[in-house]
Amino acid sequence: MLRELEYGTFILGVLNILWYSTLSLLQILAAAGCSVAVILFLYTWEKTQEEVEHRSFSYMRPNGSPGMWCSLLLPVTLLAGSLQHWSACSDVYKLSSVASVTLAVVSVFSFNDIIVNKSKRKINIPRPFSPQHLFLSTFLVISGGILAKYVTQVDLYIAVSYVLVCHLVCAILQKKLVDLSSASFTYGEVMIISQSTACFIAAAIFNTLLNITGNETLDDTEEKITIFIQVCLLGLSMVFFTLTTGSLHQVPAMLYIVIAAFGTTFVIPVLWLVLAENPFIWIFSFIFDGPQKVALFVCWAISTAATILLASRFTSSDKLSLTAVRKLFHLAAVMIYVPGILVNRELMLLASGIVLGMFLAVEAARVMRVPPLCTSIDNTYSTFIDEKDLGPLVVSPIYLFVGLSLPLWIYPTSLNDISQSTMLSLLSGVLSLGIGDTVASVAGTWLGRTKWPGSKKSVEGTICSIISQIIFCLSLSSLGILPLSAVGGFRTVSAIVVSSHLEAFTTQVDNLVLPAVLYSLMVGTGS
Repeated sequence: MLRELEYGTFILGVLNILWYSTLSLLQILAAAGCSVAVILFLYTWEKTQEEVEHRSFSYMRPNGSPGMWCSLLLPVTLLAGSLQHWSACSDVYKLSSVASVTLAVVSVFSFNDIIVNKSKRKINIPRPFSPQHLFLSTFLVISGGILAKYVTQVDLYIAVSYVLVCHLVCAILQKKLVDLSSASFTYGEVMIISQSTACFIAAAIFNTLLNITGNETLDDTEEKITIFIQVCLLGLSMVFFTLTTGSLHQVPAMLYIVIAAFGTTFVIPVLWLVLAENPFIWIFSFIFDGPQKVALFVCWAISTAATILLASRFTSSDKLSLTAVRKLFHLAAVMIYVPGILVNRELMLLASGIVLGMFLAVEAARVMRVPPLCTSIDNTYSTFIDEKDLGPLVVSPIYLFVGLSLPLWIYPTSLNDISQSTMLSLLSGVLSLGIGDTVASVAGTWLGRTKWPGSKKSVEGTICSIISQIIFCLSLSSLGILPLSAVGGFRTVSAIVVSSHLEAFTTQVDNLVLPAVLYSLMVGTGS
């Protein structure tokens, strides 16, 4: 029953996007029919495969279903934004949209080789370079590159190379994630992470090469921030790839050595080239440029300090206290992201990129047991570990941060060109996690009496979640921050209802999927 409701909610979301899109009625009906057919096909396929035994297994997170529908989440998210803002989208965004579709096709057909055992909760990820996989990927790389050539202004060899890089990175990352910590993920979560990372790395390489070769110049601050984040995270990706390729990860001190090596030989020189100035001086001058940014930093510091102070008062290890502490940090995210997005989106973008790199480096230090950080990190993370953190990786804090920042990272147009009427799309992470998920958890704990069929979540929690998100939107509207027209308000409410129901039914990590779903619904419907 739970899987039926999960897939049904996702279908409603796709239909909601199509209904409010700019397509004609005939195109909407055709796209809706194809979407429903594909999702029902995935559901039937997944359910059929679950009953079969297989001779080779690797572990899957025990408390989650395979989540095959998640393999469609990235292309739906990117296409929802690009279809609404096609003329304003960059070539890189269009290339990533096309590449994500081809990656989703590979994920769907790869599921034929993935056999899930219900009793043992195990899953087998197919070999990324098997003959069948290579044949399908080659076909999709060529066809995807040709399609990308006609929807962008880039040459054919660049388009094909872009899609090829996405497929190579995605295949390698899927295997590394399963080998490293398969108990930390479901199949759907592996697909989301590998597809998103592959598209990001391809975009980072593409933008970096264009700027180094002089084929593209950085005209404004947002472009400089984007390339700064891309180069830094690309360097960090090289660090992780180097450490996980051999046995270097078994030597704790190697993390410091490899980071220093790639930082001095790749990150700093490349940033100096693309920015055409000292990167340290540039970032310092940008951060402390004007009282507005200083005021934001003060606001963020006060919110963070108050949250830590309140969290320290919950010293009990019982479930209610730990839930309260986790939700305190959700509320702190509201206090940080709302003023950041409304006042200075460029600074918020830069801060989110830097903090993501810090989160990844800290988790690497914890897993590698790097002294003197590992013990302190373990003690801090113990508060945030929930039932989904079953493997050696603690992913919940990273998922929360990614979910909050996702709209900033993948919005199809310049952040400076966003009007007040579409600003709510950038707040979808805050809305779904900071407001909705927090209220649903608290209300479900204290008021929950009626459970949804096949779910541990309560009807009362879902209703309170929907009401709280609507009140938050109306509050912003009454303050004149975000005007909501009658049509826009109805679109927003329908998006909130769909995402809140998904939160009640899904067994995937809600910090990861809920913001993506709500963002897709909002940006796809023009909210």
